[in-house]
Amino acid sequence: MRRVTKVLPPAAAPELVPPKRAKPAVQHTHIHSAPSPAPAPVAEPQMPAAAAEENMDTPKPRKLSVLQMANNFALKVEESSPAPSLAPALPPTAPTIKVRNMDSVLKLDGNTVTKTSAPAPSSAEEFGVAVADVALSSGVHEWEVEVGGKGLHWCGIGVALPDIQTGNSLRRPESRGRAWFYHSKGFMCDGDEFVGDWETTPKFVAGNRIGVRLDLTQGLMSFTCNGTRVPGGIQGIRSTVLPVVYMDNLEGKPASCTFVSLPAPAK
Repeated sequence: MRRVTKVLPPAAAPELVPPKRAKPAVQHTHIHSAPSPAPAPVAEPQMPAAAAEENMDTPKPRKLSVLQMANNFALKVEESSPAPSLAPALPPTAPTIKVRNMDSVLKLDGNTVTKTSAPAPSSAEEFGVAVADVALSSGVHEWEVEVGGKGLHWCGIGVALPDIQTGNSLRRPESRGRAWFYHSKGFMCDGDEFVGDWETTPKFVAGNRIGVRLDLTQGLMSFTCNGTRVPGGIQGIRSTVLPVVYMDNLEGKPASCTFVSLPAPAK
């Protein structure tokens, strides 16, 4: 009997299977909607090299309280404010009198009118008249004049019309109704005429302060001497008038009249 041997086909080569990739771990959240794509990373601004080196060893600033921040702000404001001036404040500049007419024998320095003549003056140097450039036409006005100088011979203080003539005494007939004044010898005048009781009118000398009050509503001018009212007054004054001083000095010695206050409306 013939023996039959079964021949088997050759074994097939094993199939190569690529390794499976590991799935990334998925974090489960309670939100079941699909997550939004992550935004693209933004590059951090780079600190300059010098600043980076400066801040390498600098500790982080601590948080400040509201009170500390307020104190710091107050210190900054104080540092930025200009330092107060240590120089004393200067007093305001006093107004200066201006003259409309003044004789050449007089000199004006600020508010002081001064007369100085030679030891043997001529007749033209005997009188000095100064008319202030302050027109008074209505209302009530007041001002003060201080008499000074070691050589005061006499002086008159009052008002005159704008066109009053200078270069001569105000005590003359042509000054009547044009110049009104209180004379240092103890009388009041309307030009060359005495006004009131000249025997009771006080004299004034260097160092005295004469106050003038002019009421153009009543046409009346009155005076004070060192704050004391002088009896009487001058009436019949017309407007418009200007303050006037006139004086004479002793030989070689000065005399002066200073406007301590300029004509101003009475308070």
